[in-house]
Amino acid sequence: MAIKNNHTNNGWNKNHLYAKKLHLCNGNGVVFLTADQIVTLAGISKSHAYRIIKDPVKYLTGPLRELLCIKALGQVPGWPDGWRFDSENSHLISPDGKTLHHVDLENYALTQQLFRLLEGEAVISRRRIKELENRLSLPRELRVYVNDSLKERRVLKVAPKKKTA
Repeated sequence: MAIKNNHTNNGWNKNHLYAKKLHLCNGNGVVFLTADQIVTLAGISKSHAYRIIKDPVKYLTGPLRELLCIKALGQVPGWPDGWRFDSENSHLISPDGKTLHHVDLENYALTQQLFRLLEGEAVISRRRIKELENRLSLPRELRVYVNDSLKERRVLKVAPKKKTA
């Protein structure tokens, strides 16, 4: 959810400019939230939002702070600092500013599956190449071709000729 500011044609709305705000910081970003914005983001009453602005140490609980950091700053919970998301554009933003769309992540999973499939095919191909190399290493007279199978169908034993007198 995007945080919308009250603008007029001349710039900032005077009421918005001088309204008391909650200063929310997660180490990577800073946002100033009015009571109306806190009500919209956290789903709490307006009177409780004013209490939070007045004394955040007393009234801003850990889960509520985490919820506001997630929604207002786009922080991804449990991830290293710097990772955040932009819910308006459906982007995940890395610490160095690169963006990933959810479709990119779906394609990444498909790409990983294809790589695993190709690795399996490569193992089979290497095995087939090794079998063909072994087959070609036999002398031409001893090669057996039966339905182009690599299984040994028969064994040909060549004994030296006996001299007859």
